[in-house]
This record gives sequence, structure tokens and C-alpha cells, in this order.
Amino acid sequence: MDSIPEPETQPRDCDACVSNWCGVKFPAEFQGKYFRCDPNYEEIDGALCILHYRDAARDAARCAAAIERKKQAGDFNFRGVLFCGAVEFKGLIENADFSNAIFSGETDFRGATFSGVTHFNSAAFSDVVYFNNATFYGLAHFSGATFNSVAHFNSAAFNPVALFNSTTFNGAADFTHVKFSGVAQFDRTRFLGAARFFIAMFSGKADFTIARFNGDANFFGVRFCSAADFSNATFSNTADFGGATFSSTADFSAVAFKDRILFTDLAKERNEHGERTRDEVELVLIWATFGQPEKVLFRNVNLSETRFLHVDLRRLCFANVIWPPVLLDERKAKEKDYPHLEAIYRQLRQNYEEGRNYPDAGHFYYGEMQMRRKSLPWLRRYLLSLTTLYWLSNGYSQRPARAFAWIGVLFLFFTGLYKLGGLQLQPSYSGPVTHATGAALLHCAEVLTFARERTYAPASPAWGWVSVAQTMVMPLQLALFALAVRRKFQR
Repeated sequence: MDSIPEPETQPRDCDACVSNWCGVKFPAEFQGKYFRCDPNYEEIDGALCILHYRDAARDAARCAAAIERKKQAGDFNFRGVLFCGAVEFKGLIENADFSNAIFSGETDFRGATFSGVTHFNSAAFSDVVYFNNATFYGLAHFSGATFNSVAHFNSAAFNPVALFNSTTFNGAADFTHVKFSGVAQFDRTRFLGAARFFIAMFSGKADFTIARFNGDANFFGVRFCSAADFSNATFSNTADFGGATFSSTADFSAVAFKDRILFTDLAKERNEHGERTRDEVELVLIWATFGQPEKVLFRNVNLSETRFLHVDLRRLCFANVIWPPVLLDERKAKEKDYPHLEAIYRQLRQNYEEGRNYPDAGHFYYGEMQMRRKSLPWLRRYLLSLTTLYWLSNGYSQRPARAFAWIGVLFLFFTGLYKLGGLQLQPSYSGPVTHATGAALLHCAEVLTFARERTYAPASPAWGWVSVAQTMVMPLQLALFALAVRRKFQR
């Protein structure tokens, strides 16, 4: 680019300084492109000062002097500026605007205090950047920014809103011990290196929708005090949520987990010592996919409030987890969801059977059969089907107490019929017909045990069919009871 000839009159102000309402305006010395501050924010040609002229071959000493002049004047409007070499900002920074700025060297904001709205949107950091222990009072806007090296935000504090929408971290992103006092938006953010949120705190909603984690994602010990939304995100490497606290719903619906995933020691609430006081975390894993399911671990987790609809659970690892009597998916299900829930229970049953955990496998088998029964038309669901009879008689061989109760009911029922119809002493069929309860109980017991010689017989051949019915029904119920007991204590 050619330099602008020096005019004989007062030097012209830089077009970018004027367009961006800079407090300190520098004279135009070069011709080049800049982003005009208007609703379209378009890039146009103009007369530019030494700061806004984007040529790395500029006089570094003059650039540094111009930056220092703006800092001394309290003017932190550096929109579209090219920073050559290392730069450092300390102390109080008010209403800073670094949008579309380019930082070509190491950038140091350690311990800085940002007040008012802070703009780093669409900024580009070519080297390491430090925001360690920085404090943001007001909106912190990093949307569309690009970090080409390591980005350090260790122990920074954002209050009330932090926007990292569509930001790209080409190196490691370190948010260890960071406190987000309000909303934190990382939707559509790309973490191409490691993402470390170790022991960070999100007091407001944490939005990671459609985010991409290409490196390891470390959320160990993170506290999500409000909703956490990871829906449609992608984790290409290890994702560690060990020891995390989810005080509200954690939405992982339609997330693609491609490698190792750790959900261990999760909590809903913790005391000041970090000990769990409530552990029924609200995880939503609907439509989530696992590229390597054998590397997915749920350990020391209460899954009473977790949803798994449309997830393949056959090869996931569940260690020391708490399952509810009925899955949350079933509690919230509509009739059209019953076939999908049957598949979930079946996969969990297969998972636990492969681990030879038969009691828990039986629990999921009961849920599987319940969903199959509830998928039937109404009349068959409650009356006219073998599945319904199997459910009523012994709870699909998982409820021995129910089966035993039916034995008692049937025994009393047939005893009542014998008492009603009357009995006569064997073998003469002579003497008066008795309706005594004792005689009816004795006869019912002899029929049940297939006694060859019976003390009594029905008073008439018609009532003999009661014995035939008892001989068919009660042994079958006894067999169902024995099967349920075997399943209950199966190893």
C-alpha cells in the first residue's frame, strides 16, 4: 500500500478512528481496508492511522507509543487494531472494545479488571493469551473470536454474562477455577485442543449446544448451579464429568460421545466440604450416541432422574449406581413411546445378564415385559392376553410374593366352592352332606397334594369338576411361584 502524501493543511483523522468513535484519534498515514462501524459492519477502503493499518511491518515503537497514549487517556477502543508483538494490559479497563482486533504476539491481561461492556468478538489471537485472575464486571463478549494458541482464563470471574458463541480455540482452552456468575454461552464453540473447566462454577445457565470438543474435555468437579445444556454437542476424545454437581437439568440429548466418557460421583447438591447431600442428578441423554460404549462409565451415580430414551445401553458400564423402581422415561412416557422403552429395558437386562447380575437383570426384565403389555390394545392389556396373565400371576416370574398370595387366594376360593357344594365321606358316598369349613379345607389340601385316598368327595358329580379345575390351576400357580423364587435368588 502507498503512503498518503502529507497535506499542507491539518492532517486528516483516521477513518477507522472516526467510524469507531475512538476517544483518541490518530492522523491517517496509510490507505487500506477497515471495518466500518455501521449496522452492516462491512469492510471498506479508507485512510488509516498506524494502529488500524494492518501491516506487520509497521514501526513497532510508534505502534507501542500510540497504544500507550490511548491507555493513558483511558481510551480502550481498539476495534480493528493490529497489535504487533507482545502487549500487556493491567489495572482497570473500562468499556473495552477489541472486536476484530488482531493480536500477533503474546497477550497479557492477567489480573485486569474489565468494567462495562467488554468486546473481544471476532478478535484473533495468534500467540498465547493470558486472562488469569481477570475480572469482568458487565457483558464479556468473545463471540466469533479465534485463539490460535493456548488461552489461559484460570481463576477469572465473569459477572453477569460471558458470551463465547462460535468461538474457536485452536490450542488448549484453560478455564480452571473460573467463576461464571451469570449466563455462560459456549454454543457452537469449537475446542480443537484440550478444554479444561476443572472445578469451574456456573451460577447461571451453561450453554454448550452444538459445541465441538476435539481434544479432551475436563469438567471434573464443575458445579452447575443452574441448567447445563450440551445438546447436540460432539465429544471426540475423553470427556470427564467426574465429581460434577448438576443442581438442575443437564441436557445431553443428541450428543455424540466418540471416546471415553466418565460420569462418576455426580451430585445434585453438596455441602461446604464437597460431600454429597443429594445425588439424584437430572441427566437427559435422549438420542445420545456412544462411539465406544465399552469406555462409558457411570459409577456412584443415582439415575432416578435420568432419561435414556433412544439410547443403546447394552455395552455401557454401570458400577454402583442407583436405579429407580420405574425409569424416569416410563414415568414421562406417552403410549407411542412404549416400544422404545421396551427396548431400553431389554438392553439394560442384557447388559446386567452379561455381567451376571441377575437380580438387577430381573428388575429390567419386569420393566421390559410391562412395556410390552402396555403396548397392547386396552382389552388385551388388562384381560385377554397371556402376557397379562403372566403379569398377574407372578409378575413375569419376578414377584414371588405376588405368586404366593395368589396361591392363598386360590386355595381359599376352592375351599369356598367345596363348602358351598357340600362334601360326603369316602368311600361309601353315604351319610349326610357336610358344609363344614374344616372338611372343605381338608379336601382342598388333599386335591392340591394329589392324595390317592381322600377323606371327602363332592356331594354330586357336577361339583366334581371343581376338583378337576383345582388340579389344573393350582399346580400351575405353584410352579409359577417356584420359578419366581428361583429367579429371585439366582446367582
